[in-house]
Parts: sequence; C-alpha cells; structure tokens
Amino acid sequence: MKRILFAGALLALLTMSCNSQKKTESTPDKVALQAKSSTASKLVGGNRDAHGCIGSAGYTWSEAQKDCIRLFEKGIRLSVINETSTNSAFLVFSPDSSKVEVFPPDGKPATILEKNALTDGKVVWKNANGGSLVLSRTDGEWIVSQNGTAIYRKNIPTGEGAAQTRTFTGSVTDPSSGQRISGTLAITSPQYSGDGTFVITYSSPNDAQPQTITGKRYTQRGTPDNNDATVWQLVGTDGEVICNLLVEQEESVLTLLDHAYKPIPSSKLTRKVTQ
Repeated sequence: MKRILFAGALLALLTMSCNSQKKTESTPDKVALQAKSSTASKLVGGNRDAHGCIGSAGYTWSEAQKDCIRLFEKGIRLSVINETSTNSAFLVFSPDSSKVEVFPPDGKPATILEKNALTDGKVVWKNANGGSLVLSRTDGEWIVSQNGTAIYRKNIPTGEGAAQTRTFTGSVTDPSSGQRISGTLAITSPQYSGDGTFVITYSSPNDAQPQTITGKRYTQRGTPDNNDATVWQLVGTDGEVICNLLVEQEESVLTLLDHAYKPIPSSKLTRKVTQ
C-alpha cells in the first residue's frame, strides 16, 4: 500500500484513484469507447468516417482490431520494395494473431489475411477469398507478396520499431504528509507500439534511498470529455493499476487523471529532452 501511495504522490494522484482501479474493470475510458461505437452514426461534427474514426486526428478503422487506431501506434511499418516513395505500408494483427490487416501505402482499402499452417510447419496469412496477397516470415523478415512477387518487407528482429525510452520528470506534494515527492517516470516501448514497460523512481525526505515501481504501459483511447484522447495506463507487476495519464502536446506532457478520468491540472509530468 505504501508503494501505491508514494507512486500516487509522485504523480500527484489522489489515493482513491491509485489503488481502486483494475485493468479488467469497466473504467470510464472503456465506457466512452463503447458509447462511441454504439452512437457513431448519430455523432455530428468533425470528419468521422462510417465507423466514427476521425481521420484528421490520424485515426482509421481496423477490422482486425475492431477499433479506430493510429497506424503508427498500433501497426508494424513496412518498406515498399522497388519504389522511390517514402510512404509506408502497415501490418495490423488481431489480438490472437489469427488475422492480419495489410494497409497499402497509397491509402487504398486494407486487406484482411487469415492465418494458415503449411504442411512443413510454417505459417502464412492468406486472403480467405482467394486474393493474391500473402504474408510470410522469410529469412528473418516479414514479407508481403502479391502474385508471388515481394512488394513490402520488414526486418522481424526490429519488431515494431527500435526500442525507445522517454523520461518524464515531476515534483509534487504527498497529500498524506504534505512533503514534496520528486522523481522520474521512464517509458520504454517499440517505436510503433502502444504497449511497453515503465519504471517510476521516486524519493521523499524520509526515504533513505530512492524507491522504484515497475510494470506495463498500455495505450488506451478516450476519456469522458474527449473520445479521441490518448491515455497511458500504468499497471504494476502485481496487476494493480497505478494510474492513468492523459498524453498531451505530442507526448511531451502527461497529465494525471483522477478516479473519474478527469485531468488534474496541477499534476503534470514533463518530458526530459536529451541533447
């Protein structure tokens, strides 16, 4: 309990919003997403498509994910073979990897491929309707072929992009003691993935040495005030939700959300820029 309290203090989180949330609960952001999906056809304003996705904010509908996503966050970026274009194609897998959606670089509709096991034990993803696209893992690469000719590729070891670590700093007041708590939040994740890990390092005048908390970072979308907001949820190694953070200003500022998923204006973490 002490670690939850101090982590909450570090992030200016009220105790009730630190230790009462579970990742599997019906939290407000999930309610917002469900409400958005059921009423998308009734929404007005913005440039929402038929699924309610706002294209101007970078969102597109993914049939594999059954959600509005940003390809650069959820997709695996692919290079286009034998073309000078700087645009990229993307792969988006379903949660169980039984399907993969191929988004071409020219903005044309994506194609769904289904997982198939070959007689030699290898796995490929093919169009169930007999289309010409095939995704395979060949010589350490993702390869998308059309009519037997490779058109997109991605080196598998780099996964969803090179791992990157972003560090945020803050100093807040512990609501239980009035003491100042200072520390850092380090987020490590592949460049094009919404998931990752975190390390919170914090200290107070009564601590003999800095304390740490580690766990998983998950990217969610939607708050009661903004269906298209990006939220980072930090979940400890014990499965307990540490806090939820509203991502702002191109991931340079994180604002703590309270138990009702409302921003706490005085509770912000600022990204540390390395020279």
